[in-house]
Amino acid sequence: MNHWFRLLLALVLTLWVTQHGVRYEALSQFSPSPWAADVRLQSQPTLSALDSAPGAWRLEAADQKAHRGLSWQFPVPPGAQAVRVQARVDIADVVQGPKRWERASVALRQVAEQAKPRERSVFGETGTLTQEVDEVHALLPGAESVQLLVRLLRASGSMDVHGLQLSFVAERSGMDWVVVGVWLVWVGGFAGLGWAWLHGVQNRWLPVVGAVLVLSAVTLPGAWRDALAQWLVAGPGFSPALVFHPMVNVAVHGLMFGLAAVLLALNRPDWSLLRCLAELGLLAACSEVVQKLVPGRSAEWFDLRVDLVGVALGLSLVWAWREGGRPWLRRRRHGRL
Repeated sequence: MNHWFRLLLALVLTLWVTQHGVRYEALSQFSPSPWAADVRLQSQPTLSALDSAPGAWRLEAADQKAHRGLSWQFPVPPGAQAVRVQARVDIADVVQGPKRWERASVALRQVAEQAKPRERSVFGETGTLTQEVDEVHALLPGAESVQLLVRLLRASGSMDVHGLQLSFVAERSGMDWVVVGVWLVWVGGFAGLGWAWLHGVQNRWLPVVGAVLVLSAVTLPGAWRDALAQWLVAGPGFSPALVFHPMVNVAVHGLMFGLAAVLLALNRPDWSLLRCLAELGLLAACSEVVQKLVPGRSAEWFDLRVDLVGVALGLSLVWAWREGGRPWLRRRRHGRL
């Protein structure tokens, strides 16, 4: 049971250390206003102040004919390592344009002298919803300035922004050693779980394949994962856009954890549905939370739910085989004798 304690400890430490207020300290902060002198307007958006809170304002578009929005540009101060964006965003009746990125959007665009500007989304949604935004994006090497963009990208509807704040931040002193310590707790927890799985199982290499498959997939940095996925898709000749299709993400997560469940459960002589479900459920939760420490990755509740569905389906198949398939096969064999 020690691996349970180590993995739960790693979960708690990761959730604590990855809180933006714990890991970073602000070097400079800005509260952008749509009526500031240096704001840039795109396609003359419809703007109005909101009475609900100071600094709150609404961006509206009646059609999908143009990108409407605002942008502010900020010089990068010395020592800054990342940019933090905070806001509450309310959208109402936002209709997506013909392309998937044409929607209500908050984004960061980094500008460097020797590199092509890079834009990264902070918020991008359609429909009607309210979302608290608090994201940190690492600065590119040599970044000289950052543009903050709030736009309706060929999307109709309204977008309310409350408490918008941009901060240039740096990691607190000694935090890198804290992160190394948390990784060591993760390694100890995963090693203990692996040892518990291998103890007394048949065909040991099969559960090892399942565990390695899951851990390799979740600890790959985001840039490496995307490059590998695009290479795998390009081989059969599919469109590179397939890599980012939502259903591909669902299929990969579900199949990966379903396969891991089948490989583990089939090779456990002490088969217990509840025990396998608990261990694989813990692995699924850990596989999401640990990604908060991996560059370019993030923890998603939706992915965790898909992982758990994959586990449930895999274990259901094994249960059906053990409780129904094998007795049926034995009856068939005895009937032939």
